[in-house]
Amino acid sequence: MTISTAASLLLGAVPAVSHAQQNDNVVIQQGNGAGILSKANYFGDLDPSTVVTVDIVMKIQNKDALARYINETTDKNSNHFRKYLRVSEFKAKFAPSPSQIPAVSKYLNSFGIKRSTYQDNQIITATGTVDQFNKAFSVDIQKASYNGKSFHATKKNPTAPKSVAENILCILGLSDYSNFKANSVKRSDTIAPEDNNSPVGPLRLNPQDLIKQYNVAPLYNKGADGSGQTIGIVSLSDFNSLDAYSFWDLMGINVKPDRLEKINIDGSTDWNGYEETTLDVQQYGALAPQSDIKAYLAPNTDTGFVN
Repeated sequence: MTISTAASLLLGAVPAVSHAQQNDNVVIQQGNGAGILSKANYFGDLDPSTVVTVDIVMKIQNKDALARYINETTDKNSNHFRKYLRVSEFKAKFAPSPSQIPAVSKYLNSFGIKRSTYQDNQIITATGTVDQFNKAFSVDIQKASYNGKSFHATKKNPTAPKSVAENILCILGLSDYSNFKANSVKRSDTIAPEDNNSPVGPLRLNPQDLIKQYNVAPLYNKGADGSGQTIGIVSLSDFNSLDAYSFWDLMGINVKPDRLEKINIDGSTDWNGYEETTLDVQQYGALAPQSDIKAYLAPNTDTGFVN
């Protein structure tokens, strides 16, 4: 999922609810595409006592106005250029209304599902057993597999009474499948110039090339080296901090010591795709050598990315 995908999700690009055929309930969309869930192989019920945590993404208010404001923050001719909203400002203008959160919370409580609400009222994080979620949203969470990955999922989209579902954009986490993958390209271990296997094109790039490409040198000449600034990197894979420090030392880049901080989101992540995370940390850290870097590392799932 890209940042643009996340923005589309926030602004309600997917239909949030549709009328169910029975009971007065309406269907709520899930995060994973219906194509993946319909093609998966389901091979057994998940233990009903298994604890599951999902994110219930609420509908925003005034979404057209929010879309305009987002565009204006990148428009140099706008009064809102680079004036980003504080959480309190977003909550006052665009967050779900105060009446919407209690309606969903009360419904979850009736099934014994625990919940907490984000500060901006945008997401309700709910934790309960498989059995509780099956009953609350009329789903059947099972063991499944697809493209060599094992995970849990429900083929049926969740449903809820209209008074509850009409406030919800989508539910993330009823399936923990993810198809996010790194796009980094590995180069040959042989890097001697005379070797035919030496990297070419983008694979030859080093920090000096990026400094030239992005015309960073004039900033350095004015003393801008990242001092007093913090770079935030979001990733779905872990990395080895020592690799970054070794790279900067090899490139002769004098960086701020002890600049890296890992922040685990939703517990922890794994190492699948660590090359791309490592590249991000190395290259951004090289461009702003005296900055601090905070790496936010989340599980490779819908909920992990959004949180």
